[in-house]
Amino acid sequence: MSRNIYQELWDLDIQPGNNGCTVTARGLDGQWLNADADIKLDEQNELSSSSSDDAPNPLIADCNAEKLQGKTYLALKALMNNYVFNARQSEDHLGDNAVEDAEIENFLDEIEDTPVMQLAFTYINDDLGVNVSKSEFREVVKRLWFDVYTNYYQNNPVPFCSGFEHIVVGESKGNPNAKGIGGYHSWTKYLFDQESGRVSFNGFNYDNKFDKLSPKGALVPHVATVSVTYEPLDMDGQPMGRKRKNLGGFFVGPSPECQIAMPVVAYYESLKNQFFVGSGRTQREKTEKEVEIHDAVYRLVLYMATREDQTRGDRLRSFYPKFVKLKSGAIIEPIEDDTQGIIAVISMLANPAGPEEGNEWVEIENRTDEIINLDGFQMVDHNNRPEPLSMSIEPRQRLRVMVSRSTPDSMQLTNSGGTIRIVDASGDLITKVAYPKSSNGEVLFFT
Repeated sequence: MSRNIYQELWDLDIQPGNNGCTVTARGLDGQWLNADADIKLDEQNELSSSSSDDAPNPLIADCNAEKLQGKTYLALKALMNNYVFNARQSEDHLGDNAVEDAEIENFLDEIEDTPVMQLAFTYINDDLGVNVSKSEFREVVKRLWFDVYTNYYQNNPVPFCSGFEHIVVGESKGNPNAKGIGGYHSWTKYLFDQESGRVSFNGFNYDNKFDKLSPKGALVPHVATVSVTYEPLDMDGQPMGRKRKNLGGFFVGPSPECQIAMPVVAYYESLKNQFFVGSGRTQREKTEKEVEIHDAVYRLVLYMATREDQTRGDRLRSFYPKFVKLKSGAIIEPIEDDTQGIIAVISMLANPAGPEEGNEWVEIENRTDEIINLDGFQMVDHNNRPEPLSMSIEPRQRLRVMVSRSTPDSMQLTNSGGTIRIVDASGDLITKVAYPKSSNGEVLFFT
């Protein structure tokens, strides 16, 4: 089985000390599923028409302000005023504007040695077999994201294109009078606009070609596919009239470096014929890849520039996620109260005094008078990562199960709290307990 580098990047991104944000949604009772998450995403209601506003409250109800003061976030924010909203109006090329060029170099300086960018670099070289030095890699990232180019898609030349402008900042479709918004696939840019009052959330909308999947998509806090109304500013900072985008999507929570790294990895995978769905023969199949991230399955969409001769270019045109379905066995909405079944959780150690790997454990108990064969049973954490159970447990006996962390997709016990579920071979819930934040070396007990 090939590596899921996108999940690995995200998992690394939200490790303590790194810059990614944890995200939560509301439960059926209206309460946040994880009150300690960095971002509280409030998708509210489904869009009912192309002109409606079905969401009275902000999409991002709350965000950890301390995270946004990180160096990579501040360096990203400095780039936001370097682009003209009109997609056909002149942009400064690299080398034309010393101030903007310095801001780009500073951003690259801030992200290049982050753990996420280092993981992307290592994967590209070691797993994809690309022989690229760190300095060459930086230049590729710069070219992909910041070079200004003319896009000739379907022989319709559009000058002054930039991957960063389209994907992160957003731009008008065709001309300043056009109603639509192109790109705008960054939760960070969306939050900056929300804070300045330039964007209004109209409701979630996951339905495009996915047969009414909106309610399921809205359960997943790590993605937002939404309708928004946006007020762009001209180069003098003056409003240009409100624009509406009824279907647009972005991941929620990845740091600036993770937002940059994912499309770069996708680009290199595409060069190695590892970024496609189906047979990879049609144009659509060559621009999408199906991946599992957290609780959901997505199609990652990668569009590269089109050259004048209609061949594929080497600059980014767009990158965004399309929600497909919930991952098999995913449980987004937790049970209101702890449920202890025939196999019960008795105690656990989520925060060992020493190294965590190999030292976390959960103690379980057989509460019946019969031997229970646990083949096919799993313990599952709050991110739906499993720890297989393949043993038998005697009547009324207890068993300590070590949490192996054998792969990045295996069960992990977080120090900040979470849930543990035990499911049988059919995926039916046996036991579910929620555990609080634990201090170093603290054993937690359950009744």
